[in-house]
Amino acid sequence: MRLIVLMAAVLLLGGCSLFETDNSEPPAKLVEFKPSLRVAQPWSYDTGVGVGDDWIRLYPWREGDAIYTVDSEGHVLALDLRKGKVLWERYLKMPVTGGINGGEGVLVFGTGKGEVVALSQKDGSLLWKTPVSSEVLAVSRVLLGTVVARTNDGNLHGIDIGTGSVRWQAGRRTPPLSLRGASVPLITHGGVIAGFDNGKLVALSLADGRVAWEATIAVPRGRSELERMVDIDGQFVEQDGVVYVATYQGRLAAVGLADGRIIWSRKMSSFMGLTVDGGQVYATDAWSTVWAVDRKSGATLWKQPALRLRTATAPAVVGRWVVVGDHEGYLHWMDKFDGHFVARVRSDPDGIRVPPLEAEGFLLSLGNGGELNVWKVLD
Repeated sequence: MRLIVLMAAVLLLGGCSLFETDNSEPPAKLVEFKPSLRVAQPWSYDTGVGVGDDWIRLYPWREGDAIYTVDSEGHVLALDLRKGKVLWERYLKMPVTGGINGGEGVLVFGTGKGEVVALSQKDGSLLWKTPVSSEVLAVSRVLLGTVVARTNDGNLHGIDIGTGSVRWQAGRRTPPLSLRGASVPLITHGGVIAGFDNGKLVALSLADGRVAWEATIAVPRGRSELERMVDIDGQFVEQDGVVYVATYQGRLAAVGLADGRIIWSRKMSSFMGLTVDGGQVYATDAWSTVWAVDRKSGATLWKQPALRLRTATAPAVVGRWVVVGDHEGYLHWMDKFDGHFVARVRSDPDGIRVPPLEAEGFLLSLGNGGELNVWKVLD
């Protein structure tokens, strides 16, 4: 039977034991600094119960001037980006565990009952529900008439967006122990890229699920199952024919999209993920250190260690700044050229698990408790 670890990172990094006194390292305290950036909050909205008690990631999705959210009980919202006005909402009473995503006029999410659900982007009406092999942890955006769902048993399901029929299924054997969660499959250039719990990044045909290539980003090492965990759980990015990806207890790597060749790699442990902007890759490691590395070589440009063990999210880039959220609901704004702090705001006291989202000069933050906050830098 597969065992899932919710916060194995905390156990490993803090050094606590189930059989000894808890001597785990506490999260770093907030550092003091003089803010040099003014940030305003045009609006906020309570989108529901958020993620509930489960270690899941429910991402907001944006298209044009509309933002879409779903909470862990199936409350789906469409909101106007600029004013926060509710465009429509639906109460579906479903145990949502993955999503939300969309495209081609359709919204998609997955449930703990092993269903992929599609709604009309226009009004939220139910289009179809499709059963898959197990609990759905992530769903891709919709592209070329297809959505790809990643399930807890390590499978991918390619689903026809028009009918809800499963076109193909593919996957990898899951190790006995893994982190809770999964990275979002990435549809690009007529294929789909997916990360697995065995440290492998795989490219498949979007049409039929056939494997085009497989890249080993990290190899399990150590005697215990905890030591051998190398999940790809954080967000990865494709840009200019290169996929940038990181694994837990493994490596940060640049992989050629055409053939899966590893262009460069460096040691790093991450379960939150990364983003790319210009010539830089920005990543959050398992200790919540934020890194900027050169996109062409992987060389370190700067690092910001002051958020140690604050469960910082993957970074987002808005203008000149890199932003991450943390377990207490703070958003930390850093200068993207050297990493020094320029601003800090409190967004959701229940914490933030999904990365902030840049949208038309705004920054969106969806907290664990369901608070959607919109921020804008003041000139």
